[in-house]
Amino acid sequence: MSISVSVHAHRGAPYQAGRLAARAALAAWCGRDDIEIVNDPDGAPRLVGQDGFISISHDAPWVAIALGDARCGVDVCAVAHEPRVRRILASLGITAAAHPCLVFAGVEAALKLRREGVWTLMDRAVAAEPHELGARITGIGAPIDVRWELRDGYALAWTEERA
Repeated sequence: MSISVSVHAHRGAPYQAGRLAARAALAAWCGRDDIEIVNDPDGAPRLVGQDGFISISHDAPWVAIALGDARCGVDVCAVAHEPRVRRILASLGITAAAHPCLVFAGVEAALKLRREGVWTLMDRAVAAEPHELGARITGIGAPIDVRWELRDGYALAWTEERA
């Protein structure tokens, strides 16, 4: 299995601007403008007429895209949102041994892999324990290994379904 991840900067904070920027970034990254993406009933993006899986995240001014041979999850979190992210993690009972934006992005990437929303965490004991190149997220079913990086201005996390 293999996964490719790409991050692009865009202008505009509204949700729709982020979705449009993600589609434009995907077309530029793949060198094709005929790639069609639809959303499944649970909100997860799906490639139309092509093999593979896609995950998209945006947090102005960043857009992250993951393409994989298996189901995948990606999340980007602007470090400027650290105060808000700390409050969210605290409300969910998730302690941050690493940078809070990394932990939040890791949990979000794991949720996207499992096709669940953050609201499903309210009655779960979720943790992000350091693990090799990122973290092992527990409390969302079987443990999920997530890779993550803190870059200039954003935290990026990605994962893929293992065989």
